[in-house]
Amino acid sequence: MSKIGKLSELRKSAAAKAGAKVHPYTLDLGEETVTINPPGARALVMLKRASEDPMEVLELLAGEHAEKILDAIADDGIEVFNALLDDMLKSFGMSNGEESDPTER
Repeated sequence: MSKIGKLSELRKSAAAKAGAKVHPYTLDLGEETVTINPPGARALVMLKRASEDPMEVLELLAGEHAEKILDAIADDGIEVFNALLDDMLKSFGMSNGEESDPTER
């Protein structure tokens, strides 16, 4: 007989293992501040597929704020774009396949 898992139990178990809650990412764009919620399961799956397309990664992470963010850094070099993506990923406990501490922020 196979085990039947309950989603509610899996969520509790995962939360207990995580230990720390991942908080929204707040970004000051100068004229405006945007708050970006951590990605959900669907976005995480899509992020894995989009890992070679930086703009798609930004859109998956920032959602409705992606265009505002891109406008704010439009005149900056690629290193600023990459640093922003890396900072967002780290704040959500992810970074280039490496785990980071989501409580560092």
